Amino acid sequence: MKTLAALLVLPLATLLAAEPTPSASPAPEAKEPVEFDTLTYSDELERYTDPKTGKVFTGPIYTVHYNGERELTGQIIDGLESGLWTEQHDNGKPSSRGFYVDGKEDGWWIYFQANGQLESQGAYEAGRMVGWWRDYHPNGHIAYEGFHGENGADGDWYTYDETTSAITVTTFKDGKPATTETPQ
Repeated sequence: MKTLAALLVLPLATLLAAEPTPSASPAPEAKEPVEFDTLTYSDELERYTDPKTGKVFTGPIYTVHYNGERELTGQIIDGLESGLWTEQHDNGKPSSRGFYVDGKEDGWWIYFQANGQLESQGAYEAGRMVGWWRDYHPNGHIAYEGFHGENGADGDWYTYDETTSAITVTTFKDGKPATTETPQ
């Protein structure tokens, strides 16, 4: 159990302290951040474009909440989400933090509830959830946890009450529940 905790804490600590890592794509041009909602997504190109020029967009982006608080900060490289992206709730507390590579979530992502408590955390590979994922109750205790394989949830998934006592163990095969047990 200590090993599992170490495996979950290390990526979390790394992500919280991480600076954007270089991606395989070229660095974005030095530009002022633009409002993400002003970009156009081209289904034909499968990339974000600048509606003024029609060209594939590269540069930093942001969005804001109704109250003026920053909501999203990220970057687009060659029309695709890339590098570190962060989101905040309208109260200014973090909402999510993770990396994109070629327009898809990749690496460790962490999500927060509006009260600042963890909501969920786990890894993505090319936009697909992989490895061990954990979700949390509003009080910060684990709600459920389990492994994502090639076809979704796989193996034993543990569901806990708000005191972190196991309520059920559901075994998944290829993303579908196979059995559910209630520990005594």
